[in-house]
Amino acid sequence: MPSAPIDVPVLIAQGVEDDLVPARVQQAYVAQRCSAGQKIDYRQFDGRGHLSLVADGSPLEAGLIAWTEDRFDGAPATPNCAQ
Repeated sequence: MPSAPIDVPVLIAQGVEDDLVPARVQQAYVAQRCSAGQKIDYRQFDGRGHLSLVADGSPLEAGLIAWTEDRFDGAPATPNCAQ
């Protein structure tokens, strides 16, 4: 996992039911990176696992497309580290 600053917008999506990357592990990573000053948009999805989070029709799909289009359109990222 990256430990150096990342100079582009970062979105991390986590399935709460992920059994490959447990949510608690991802939460700890995000908290550590946020405390180091990294700006992260972190999103959790109940009832989703590692693969079901990225499957067609996932609740991540529309938000990820919109997030990506916003970055290409030059809109600033909206990190939520404080939440």
